[in-house]
Amino acid sequence: MNQQNRFLFSRILFLAAGVAGSLAYPTSLTAQTTNNAAAVSSIKHIIVIYQENWPFDGLYGSFPGANGISSATTASKAQIDRLTGNLLSTETGSNNYNRISQTGNTPNSPLVLTSNTNSNPGTLNTPPQPLGNPSGTTVVDTRFSSNPSDPNSSLTVNTLAPYALPPLVNPTALTGDIVHRFWHEQFQIKGTNFAGGTDQEAGTPSNTGFITWSDSPGIVMSHFDATNLPEGLLAQQYTICDNFFHSAFGGSFLNHQFLITAQAPVYNNMPGYVSPSSKGNSGNIAYLDSNGALVMNTSGPSQGKQVQDGSITPVAGDQMSVTLNGTAGTVVTGSAEAYFGSAGTTFDKHYVVNTTRSYNLPSGTDAFPTNVALLPSQNDSNPTNTGGDTRPYIQTIGDELSAANVSWKWYSGGWAMIAGYSPANNGTNPLYPALPSSGYTAANNQYQFQYHHQPFAYFDNYAPFGTATVPTAYVGGFAGTGTGGLTAGQSGVSEAQNSAAHLQDEQNFFTDVSNNTLPSVVFIKPVGINNEHPGYAALQTGQAHVASIVQAVQANPALWNSTLIVVTYDEHGGRWDHVTPPTRDIWGPGERVPCLLISPLVLRGNVDHTQYDTSSILSTIEQKFGVSALVPSRDGAATSLLADLTALNIAPSGFTLNRRTNQLNQTVTITNVSNASVTGPINLVLASLSSNTSLANKAGNTTSHSAGSPYVIAWSGSLAAGASASAVLDFTVPSSGGVTYTASTVAGTSTP
Repeated sequence: MNQQNRFLFSRILFLAAGVAGSLAYPTSLTAQTTNNAAAVSSIKHIIVIYQENWPFDGLYGSFPGANGISSATTASKAQIDRLTGNLLSTETGSNNYNRISQTGNTPNSPLVLTSNTNSNPGTLNTPPQPLGNPSGTTVVDTRFSSNPSDPNSSLTVNTLAPYALPPLVNPTALTGDIVHRFWHEQFQIKGTNFAGGTDQEAGTPSNTGFITWSDSPGIVMSHFDATNLPEGLLAQQYTICDNFFHSAFGGSFLNHQFLITAQAPVYNNMPGYVSPSSKGNSGNIAYLDSNGALVMNTSGPSQGKQVQDGSITPVAGDQMSVTLNGTAGTVVTGSAEAYFGSAGTTFDKHYVVNTTRSYNLPSGTDAFPTNVALLPSQNDSNPTNTGGDTRPYIQTIGDELSAANVSWKWYSGGWAMIAGYSPANNGTNPLYPALPSSGYTAANNQYQFQYHHQPFAYFDNYAPFGTATVPTAYVGGFAGTGTGGLTAGQSGVSEAQNSAAHLQDEQNFFTDVSNNTLPSVVFIKPVGINNEHPGYAALQTGQAHVASIVQAVQANPALWNSTLIVVTYDEHGGRWDHVTPPTRDIWGPGERVPCLLISPLVLRGNVDHTQYDTSSILSTIEQKFGVSALVPSRDGAATSLLADLTALNIAPSGFTLNRRTNQLNQTVTITNVSNASVTGPINLVLASLSSNTSLANKAGNTTSHSAGSPYVIAWSGSLAAGASASAVLDFTVPSSGGVTYTASTVAGTSTP
């Protein structure tokens, strides 16, 4: 059997009592198969919903059949002290939870003094209290204390081990946010420690540094059980991937860039050292040692804390002015070493890795255009620029789709207001006129706009208010958007017009669904209050919003029957997960995050253990719509999600007992859910059949699966689109226990 026709299996458990007992029915309909080619051809739309900041264990560590928290070994849960290398669970006394910030209380003071305040807890109790409260601010969270009026009282949970947030915090409430920056996640994964004053880079990732490298160590090991929340209910019906990793280390900014380009943006022509009295970005360059780790203070009031984190990677020769061991204005030259990767691997450009807003789309609080911290527009318009003193050429998935005349849009919650309130708004965008700045603060407080969640706006071709002309090769438009609409390959289109055709408010998505004008490729980015981000968004609210998007598609039957919806998270949000990520390159991947595949054309009730990362979304789009990989070593090498598509869905009934024949009978219905006929005959194959029973009506044994797998012919001919066939299975009654097997269908052969 060739690779294209390999069949995926999902285990289904059927329990049947003996002759004298009552019969039990299956608890879920999870037996599945694939006829992948027909299913893939049936997909006309791919919708990607990009949520915020949860690891897999943080939401689905208790999901049935998944590699969850119960699989975590003692070693994978053992968290170390980054200053001593000792297990945190064995430490008592001072300096256990020396928080990562550059400023704060003297690290060697007792754990919590009466002079410490909620807003400045300094070092924390053993175990450490979570920070944050129902309002999301970073204070000691008294919901976790046995005496809510005393933030220094003992905890009701052991925060050094995995623990459930309910009943202390429910999914409708806010929790504190957690640091999740580029270098910190790498140290958390490697379990990096500085015992003896020297960083000892672990050779094998262990995930043991999550607590000690966090600014809120008491909440890192916490989790919800989202199995029965709105997205979890969808995961139970369709496919959830439990081995899916976010593509780049760190936070939302970089992972949004990787979602559309599979690479990091570049701050071009940035000066290496600028004196403190001059404008410059030297304060945004990370100060690294020869191993690529953040340099730590070795003495003074900030002993044991990082000297200078940054949003920009250093290159050889960079100098910066820092406060080192208590001395301000110290000029230092850092290393350009990359922490992950082979020894000697250095950054060749000033890449931007932590949150930085765009020159094309500053917020209402940025000083535009004089603030040099704004990232200059990224070049996706001129491929003749190759680097050096010119702007590097970085193509986006949108450029590729437009060039191939494949329709696409990025729908963002609150986009009309984000664009309207931006001080860059010059009236050139035909969809989004400027809004009075006086309304910005109130609107932002209500909706929690996130400008760095708009990755396409960072690029020339989609600059929301750009006046330059977009190269014809990359213009793709849709009738009715912009002024007079755009057509593919139309000449003379401005960046603002092209942006209006592709970057739209989320409300336009619901309109396009109703009007049957949805493009082939869709990205949806909910506004802050709907994106599940800890600190400013409630989990329940965001999950309900995702469910409403799915329901809108389901309400349009023709659209639903030809759509694959991918729901995933941009990154881990700083929380621990027990699975160490694979090693790819100096950029990632980072921690494991949830990924749901929702469609009538995906395996039902399936847990997919295949290794994926965010690049797999690009790979899926590229394979389906026939465009090239953006980066061969990333999306070009990533496994596509298309293997989880199936043309044939299986729906088994419960068991009935035939006392005359002493058999258990079960009807299995096979439906062709694709839009093409599946070549017959259609065979139902039962692999791993429990040893205490047998299939009395088996047609033969197949060698395509485990040795001796029985099968029955469900349909002798081809199965038309939308048609169903049934097979009645007759099992001998087991002497004890139940009947278990893994079911699949094999089409096009009489002897599978």
